[in-house]
Amino acid sequence: MKKVLFISYGFPPMGGGGVFRITKFIKYLAEFGVEARVLTVKNHFYPYQDETLLQEIPNKVQVTRINYNDPACWIKARWWQSFLFYGYYPWFSISDQRVSWIKPAIAAAIQIIKKEKIDTIFTSFAPASDHLIAMEVKRQTGVNWVADFRDEWASTNYLTIPTPLHRDLIKDLEEQVAKTADKIITVSPPLTAYFAKISGNRQKCVTITNGFDSEDFSAKIDLLKRDYCQILYAGTFYGERSADTFNEAVSELNLPDLKVEFIGGKNQVEHSESVKLQQQADILLLVLSPNDRPAVFTGKIFEYLAARRPILCLAPKNTAAAHLINELGIGVVVEPTDKEGIKRVIKRMYEAWKIGALVIPRIDLKPYDRRYLTERLAGIFKSLPEIKAKLMLVANTLQPQVRNLADYLIKQNYQLYFVSLDGSKINNAQNYSLDQKKLVNYFTPWYLIAGFWQKYRALKKLRKIITEVKPDLIHSHVINFAGILAYYSGFSPTIVTAHGSDLMQIEKQPSFEQFLIRKTIQNADIVTGNSMALHKKALQLGINSKKWREVYFGIDLDIFKPKDSFSLKKELKFTDEKIIFSPRSLKPIYNIDVLLKAVAGLGNKNWKLVMIKRNQDEKYFQYLKQLITELNLEDRIIFLLNVDAQKMANLYNLSDVVVSIAQSDGAASTFLEAMASEAKIVVSDVEFVKEWSDGNFWVVPIGDEQKTTEAIEEALKISKTDFRLSGQKNRQIIADRAEINSSFKKFEEIYEELTK
Repeated sequence: MKKVLFISYGFPPMGGGGVFRITKFIKYLAEFGVEARVLTVKNHFYPYQDETLLQEIPNKVQVTRINYNDPACWIKARWWQSFLFYGYYPWFSISDQRVSWIKPAIAAAIQIIKKEKIDTIFTSFAPASDHLIAMEVKRQTGVNWVADFRDEWASTNYLTIPTPLHRDLIKDLEEQVAKTADKIITVSPPLTAYFAKISGNRQKCVTITNGFDSEDFSAKIDLLKRDYCQILYAGTFYGERSADTFNEAVSELNLPDLKVEFIGGKNQVEHSESVKLQQQADILLLVLSPNDRPAVFTGKIFEYLAARRPILCLAPKNTAAAHLINELGIGVVVEPTDKEGIKRVIKRMYEAWKIGALVIPRIDLKPYDRRYLTERLAGIFKSLPEIKAKLMLVANTLQPQVRNLADYLIKQNYQLYFVSLDGSKINNAQNYSLDQKKLVNYFTPWYLIAGFWQKYRALKKLRKIITEVKPDLIHSHVINFAGILAYYSGFSPTIVTAHGSDLMQIEKQPSFEQFLIRKTIQNADIVTGNSMALHKKALQLGINSKKWREVYFGIDLDIFKPKDSFSLKKELKFTDEKIIFSPRSLKPIYNIDVLLKAVAGLGNKNWKLVMIKRNQDEKYFQYLKQLITELNLEDRIIFLLNVDAQKMANLYNLSDVVVSIAQSDGAASTFLEAMASEAKIVVSDVEFVKEWSDGNFWVVPIGDEQKTTEAIEEALKISKTDFRLSGQKNRQIIADRAEINSSFKKFEEIYEELTK
C-alpha cells in the first residue's frame, strides 16, 4: 500500500470542520490502497473537543503525537490569552498561532519519512503552519506534497492581519506554498481557480469538496412531531459571521410556534448527536458573512444535504454555497443583511411547515459522500510519481556527459543536487558552487601548496553543503578533484566516476595528488569507468575489483544519427571543401597541435578544419594560434562556440572525417557520438580503442604526425557511400553497447544497490 503522512495540528480528540475532513479521509483511505500515518500534537490549545471522533480512526493507523512549547499553555489567565491572540500572534507570527509547533514537527516528520520510507505528505489549511512545515519537509526530503486548502489564506476575512506589509508577506508565503506543492486540493471550484492562478499550473489544482459520512446517517431517524417549527443551526460562528440580523428578523416576526436552536460553540454536543438533531430539525440554518468571497463553501452544508431537511441559507448569492443550494433546489438563499428578505423567507417556510409541505426533492448525494471523496483523494496520491533517492552530483565542470545524466535522473524523479567547482548549473536541480578559481600552472613549484589549500577550502564547503542537503548518496565525476572531495568528505555511500585521463595519466600528477587518487578509488563505495582500459588501470592502482562497474555515459541515438546537414553547411558558407572535424577540447592532452601539423601536410589542399572552442587551456590555445600562423592555416581553420548536441550531430554528418588523437582517453563520448553518426573516424591508438575496433576506423600511433596525415588522406578519398556499410556497423555497435538510456539505467541500478 502507498504510505502517506498526514501532518495536522488539528486531529481528534479535537473537533471542528477541519478535523472532520481529515478524520474522514483517514477513515476510508485504507479501502483504496493507501496507508495513512499521522503526525500531530500531544498537548494542544484548541477550543473544540470531540472524543467520539477518535473512534473514527482505524486501529492500524499509526499516530505520532509530539510535544511543543505553546505560549498559550504557560499562563491560563484571560489577559495573557487575549494578548497572544490579538497582539502577539497577528504582529509577530506570519503563519498563525500554531507557529511554535513548526520546528519540532519538521524534525519529527523527516524522521518518520526516512524510517517508514514515505514518499507523500498531506497538509490542510488552516492552520497555515501545517503548510509551512510541509514546505520545509519537502525541501529537505523531496517527498510529494499534497496541499489542501479549505479557505483562502491571504485574501480571507477571518485572519487578523494588522498591516499591508503583513498581508504582502502572507501573500508571498501563500504563493510559495502554491508553487511548491505537487498537488493542490480545494473545497470549491472558485477556490481551485484562485490557486490555479497563484500557482501558475491549472493541472495540479483539483476540487474535492467537503462532504458527509453516509455511515453517520445510516440510522433511521424519524422526524419529531413537535407543536412548534424548529429552525436549527449546527456549528460555530467565527470571524464576521453572525446571526444578529436573523435573530432580529425572528423577533420582529414574533411567531408563537417558531423556535430557533443553536448547537455548537458554547452549546457543544458530540458529532453523533449533532447529526441526529440535524435530521430531526424542521429547517436547517446556514449563515455566512456578507463579505464572504465566492470561494467559500462551508463544510456543514454537506451534512445538511445528508440530513435531507430544507435549508435557509443567509449568504452572498455569488458564493459556492449559495450556488449549490440553488442548483440542487434544497433551500432558499437570502443576503445576510437583508432583514426584510429574511423575514419573508422565514414566514414562507413557516407557512409550508404548518400545512406539512416543508420538503425538498430527492437528490443524488454520492458526489458528496466521504467514502467517494476519499477514493478521489487516494487516486491523486497514487498518481504522484515515486520519489527516488536524494542524489548529489559533484563535478569539476558541467561536461555534456554529466548534463545528460542529470537530465535523465531528473526525469526519473531523483531529487538532484548539483555541486560544481565553477558555478555551472543544471535546470530543475538545486545548484551549489564550490567557487574554485583555476590554479596557477599545474606543474609549477607553487602547485603543491596552492593545490592543497584549494582542496581544503573546497572540502570544507562541500561538507557544509552535505550537512545542509543530507543526500542519500553522492556521485562524483572526474576523480582528480571532485572524486577526491567526495571521498574525503567522509560521506557514504559515495560513487566516483573516472572519465579517462584522471586515471590513465595519474603518473603525470604530483605525488600527493597520486596518493589522494589512489586512496579515493581504493575506498570509495563504487568506482565506475567507461572502458576495460580504465578498469585495468584501476586494478593497477589497488582497487578491489568488486567495487568496479563499467558504465558508459551513453549516446542519444535520436540525436546522433545520419542525416542531411545542408542548413549547417550553408550557415558555415561551405561549398565543395572537404571538412575535417575535431570535436575535442583545446587542451594539450588532445594533441591539437599534432592535428594542425598533420593537416598542414595534406596533399589535398581543398579542406577546412572545424574545431570547438570550449574548456580550452588558454596558454595552449595561444600556442595553437601561433602555430596556425606559422603553418599558414589561418584561412582553413574555423573555431565554433556554444555548440549544442544538435549542432554537434550536424557537424559529424557534415564532416568528411572526424579526428580524435588524444594522448590518453577513456571511451570518449565524442568518439562514440561519431560512431553513432556513421562518420569516418581517425583515432589515436589509446587503449580503449581496441574495445571498439573491428577495422571500421583509422587508428594512428599517438603523436605521429605523418601517420595521422596519411590516415586523414585515406579517409578523405573514401566516399560516404562507400563507407556506408562500415558506418552502419559502427552505429549498431553503439546501439548494442552504449545507448544512452540503457547506460544510465546501469547507474540507477548502482544507486538502488547503495540505498537499499
